Amino acid sequence: MAVLLSEAPALDTLCSETVADLLPPTAETVAALLGRVVKANRSALPMMITLLLDRLPEVAGLLPTVREGQQAAAIQAATDEAAGLLLRQLDQPVGGVQTRIAAGTLVDAGAAAGRIATLLTHLDTPDAKPGRREHLRAVRQRLNAGCKARFVSGLQDELLARLRPASDPVDIVALETAARGLRVLESEARAVGGGATYDLLLGKAAEAIGCDAMRDRLTRVEQVRLVEILSGSDAALAMADELG
Repeated sequence: MAVLLSEAPALDTLCSETVADLLPPTAETVAALLGRVVKANRSALPMMITLLLDRLPEVAGLLPTVREGQQAAAIQAATDEAAGLLLRQLDQPVGGVQTRIAAGTLVDAGAAAGRIATLLTHLDTPDAKPGRREHLRAVRQRLNAGCKARFVSGLQDELLARLRPASDPVDIVALETAARGLRVLESEARAVGGGATYDLLLGKAAEAIGCDAMRDRLTRVEQVRLVEILSGSDAALAMADELG
């Protein structure tokens, strides 16, 4: 624990300086961090790699480069242990993938889905053992199910429910925020389970927002704007033409 706590500032800095594919972590930075852990207390290495993969799953793609020299065997063994630990955590019915996707905002859910999907992709290597591949398949299924469930609940509770006549006065900012969050989650979820379900749901939502019954809840500009966020500019232009 002392070793992990001493490296916490370096890990936080690494995470704050990383912006997805724009500013990915470097192999040199990761190697330096792991090298310090090995020298301080090798038994802390699996947990440090677990923390790295959980917060920055793209690091998994750098670990083969880091596994060189005298520390190679230790890092290889620690990486396997960390990967197994993370997959067991993600595969839990409580506290696993579905809990992570359900927690927070729709944008948070999309970010969580993206991190998990990236981790699974990096762990699915050609030399992965059958047991690891089966575990990856199970976690992907949970991720797919969790994304769909969060998307449906967000669509119903955070968007459509706010448009019902009996609901509170329309908060267009909250509606646009929900619509953007749905698109963030949908874009990440497509990589896991395909897009047919999301296309159908987004299309139905756009139809509901654009119908004449919404005229008492939304202005025409608001209708077009929400449809643009949910289904794109072409759908918004088509709706604008229909509304005249």
